Amino acid sequence: MSIKWFELGPEEREEAAKKLAEALRREERVALAFLFGSFLEGVFRDVDVAVYLSGEVDLLDAAAYAEELSSRLITLVGLPVDVVVLNFAPTWLRRRAFTGRELVVKDELLYAALWANALDEELGLAALSR
Repeated sequence: MSIKWFELGPEEREEAAKKLAEALRREERVALAFLFGSFLEGVFRDVDVAVYLSGEVDLLDAAAYAEELSSRLITLVGLPVDVVVLNFAPTWLRRRAFTGRELVVKDELLYAALWANALDEELGLAALSR
């Protein structure tokens, strides 16, 4: 089985990003959403979307929601979409998502707190490894 790679021009890439942002803004459960990974850089295998869900979320519910959301976004943009739920993601993945492209920020304070926490954890881990 071979892996299919995609390449879009700047306008097509922007169009896909706008469609994703609009759809994710309408998602009640999505507090934050980001594009990250190779889709932003050039040739890509899939579109990486990171979401932080509002309210109480358990791991199984988050996984089911990510799968269902991914299916809807695939239909919307006609490209493979991988949705990652940041509520349960390791620090390095949160930081990677946060340095990508913001699609949805419904709660600025939550975003700032999560960013600060990710940086704090990363700096703490770096200090321990010295």
